[in-house]
Amino acid sequence: MPPPRLAHLRRSSLLLLHHHCGCSSAPPQPLAAPIPSRHPLLRPPPPSRPFHLLVPRAAMAGVYEEVLGCLASLITQKVRADTGNRGNQWELMAKYLQILELEEPIARLKVVHVAGTKGKGSTCTFAESILRSCGFHTGLFTSPHLMDVRERFRLDGVDISEEKFTRYFWWCWNRLKDKTGDDIPMPAYFRFLALLAFKIFSDEKVDVAVLEVGLGGKYDATNVVKSPVVCGISSLGYDHMEILGNTLGEIAGEKAGILKKGVPAYTVPQPEEAMSVLKHRATELGIPLQVVEPLDLHQLDDQPLGLHGEHQYMNAGLAVALVNTWLQNQGHFKIHAKHYVTLPDQFIKGLSSACLQGRAQIVPDIEVLSKDNSSLIFYLDGAHSPESMEICARWFSCVTKKDEEQPGSLDQPHVSSNSRKILLFNCMSVRDPQRLLPRLLATCAQNGIHFDQALFVPNQSQYNKLGSHASPPSERAQIDLSWQLSLQRVWEGLLHSNKDLNGANSSSTSSVFESLPLAVKWLRETAQQNQSTTFQVLVTGSLHLVGDVLRLLKKHIPTENTRMTFSGTQDKCNACDKTVHFIDLLTADSIPYHKSCFKCSHCKGKLSPKIPNKLSSLFCGTQDKCAACKKTVYPLEKMTLEGEPYHKTYFKCAHGGCLLTTATYASHNGILHCQNHFWQLFKKTGSYDNLKPAAAKNTGESEVAVEKKEDPETETANKEEASREQVAEAVVDLEHS
Repeated sequence: MPPPRLAHLRRSSLLLLHHHCGCSSAPPQPLAAPIPSRHPLLRPPPPSRPFHLLVPRAAMAGVYEEVLGCLASLITQKVRADTGNRGNQWELMAKYLQILELEEPIARLKVVHVAGTKGKGSTCTFAESILRSCGFHTGLFTSPHLMDVRERFRLDGVDISEEKFTRYFWWCWNRLKDKTGDDIPMPAYFRFLALLAFKIFSDEKVDVAVLEVGLGGKYDATNVVKSPVVCGISSLGYDHMEILGNTLGEIAGEKAGILKKGVPAYTVPQPEEAMSVLKHRATELGIPLQVVEPLDLHQLDDQPLGLHGEHQYMNAGLAVALVNTWLQNQGHFKIHAKHYVTLPDQFIKGLSSACLQGRAQIVPDIEVLSKDNSSLIFYLDGAHSPESMEICARWFSCVTKKDEEQPGSLDQPHVSSNSRKILLFNCMSVRDPQRLLPRLLATCAQNGIHFDQALFVPNQSQYNKLGSHASPPSERAQIDLSWQLSLQRVWEGLLHSNKDLNGANSSSTSSVFESLPLAVKWLRETAQQNQSTTFQVLVTGSLHLVGDVLRLLKKHIPTENTRMTFSGTQDKCNACDKTVHFIDLLTADSIPYHKSCFKCSHCKGKLSPKIPNKLSSLFCGTQDKCAACKKTVYPLEKMTLEGEPYHKTYFKCAHGGCLLTTATYASHNGILHCQNHFWQLFKKTGSYDNLKPAAAKNTGESEVAVEKKEDPETETANKEEASREQVAEAVVDLEHS
């Protein structure tokens, strides 16, 4: 039961909400939604619908805390491996839907349903972002949250507001409380959140609801959707084995539970054992199971994905297939990515703007940077399966090595070549650290990365309510660190049994901290005491741990006073001066370029960095800007006048547009003229004598040079011929080398 001191806040807030909606006793009505355009791709994304509560801010905070307390009461303490009654428990969902009268609203939702072990959250995020960029009103339900439970519910790409969340929560909570008891218990935590998502999306009248499966698929709370528009299964691996099974075949069978008869299904390349199970289930249902390939960078018009890491191109490919099918099914337009060299602009915009915290995320600690020149950088990735741990290790190895090779970048100015790498780790007790830690250590070692220290901590979120500030127990004796000590023993055993995992650093140590705040405090103090060293901290093993670290760093949403960077955002292309992401990076002569920007300035053909300097130096991009058009000037098309670079084609007479050379121009107040027009404009008016010194100085010759009778077109042709001969000589040298 809610605390008595807050009960009146709930009642008063509901009354005010009812008043706001124009009714006295009936429950709050859904907000009015504008009639969607018949062609949503032709209209911009829908604006956020305003929702104003007449509840004071302080009172609203109290009501929201009460909501979180009620939610926390639904978290079961039962052992997760107790799976004997999963089917019976799942059947209760039908009764909950009846109580909340959600059967018909769910049937009307246009759902994209995604299951999988790795990448299902990223796939859903990509799909929602694409559809939102196409102009649809979107709803996205994902799990888990990192800092606030409202992160699980996104409307048009934004976390649902506290006001709306509170309103829909009490609507569901009160009805379930009135109708449940000994025979029908209150739904468990995740099932309640799924019911809440269905209520929110139906009342908000979203055009599309993108649902991420919470666990497994067959018995997941989201699987009450009987007729989704399209289903997807991302990469499969070993996870939640205490519930889903010990083999890939058993796990795949659970994931395949979301497939429905008559509903198109997509997946990505899978291990043979898993793929055979998925195909068998699809055959039973009489549906084709289509396997998609990862996106190619050219399909994105060389734009980077919003979620970083090479594995995200596979998730993006699955998302594109799901969105294509959804659009075709809804009759908006028919498109298949394989028929196009590049994706439509709306797709590219959606893929490049997708955002999901806690995956391949880099966060410098502002508190340390603001005090001195110390550097403490957190690399966060919520990997918690053996396969995702390997991907995390490859990402961490790549970005940290690149940070050290290119210190002092715009986004991370405090990365020094002298660095210490620290692991901050925790995983749930149902995970097997003997499968996680060896994968992490071995992959890092293969890439030349070795940890100087490992820290094992309990998750901070186990001590506090959902979304509230951390409040660990006051007595140390209440903290059970037995699991963290077990993790430490596994770590030490790996290092002692295989010296190659520790590299040349034989002094690697490990520690157990009784709380996460104490560990972060120690890291900050150590960084401040070693100002010449960059501390690079990998936080992984649990999304809950990642969320706790973000909360401590106060890094929820980037603002003007905070900095949040992701992998591959340190370099600027030498040609276009825009950010170069890792997947799109090409380096020539130690200078970064976009692959699409590294091209011949004459024919615009793409170049290879393997071309010898003698030839490539004629074409390589520079940061010189033409004084006339202000665009990049490449060496082959550049001419210099008084220290200013120009495109040859822009070195023209201001009066007639005639092409000029350094020997046939005169300038007046910075304005260039050819000989003929200069004669007409100035000499005949008697002002020529005033320009003689400037003209002579500009050309580097006597005043006679200004009066030379030389054809500008002939001079330009001669210059171009000389350039072609220079290129030809370089090519001949290349063939003989």
